[in-house]
Amino acid sequence: MADAAIEHLPTGVLDVPPMPRSAPDEQYVEHVHRSGLPIQVRLFIDSSGSVTETSLLGAAPGDEEAAEQVMVMFRKTAFSPGRLQGREVASFIDIELVLEPTLPPLGRVVRQ
Repeated sequence: MADAAIEHLPTGVLDVPPMPRSAPDEQYVEHVHRSGLPIQVRLFIDSSGSVTETSLLGAAPGDEEAAEQVMVMFRKTAFSPGRLQGREVASFIDIELVLEPTLPPLGRVVRQ
């Protein structure tokens, strides 16, 4: 991952940040446990708009599967690449996502 960070510009220096061409396909996270707490990921997007690498920046304990599926979802999403001085460039973007929490299975008592 260290090499990817060197080859990709942070969105803060771009004239135009990378943007998804369409909404990410939420089917990847529909059937996994989600706590409802934020999941933070970093996406490395090449100059053609493909997500070439993802990195988990943060997730609550128990949300590991949801975090992995979030990264899969974004790897399958096409982006318009970032632009700097009129050129399409490789960049990275940090995203924080809060997914609706899943309910515990029926019959299971949750005490607080």
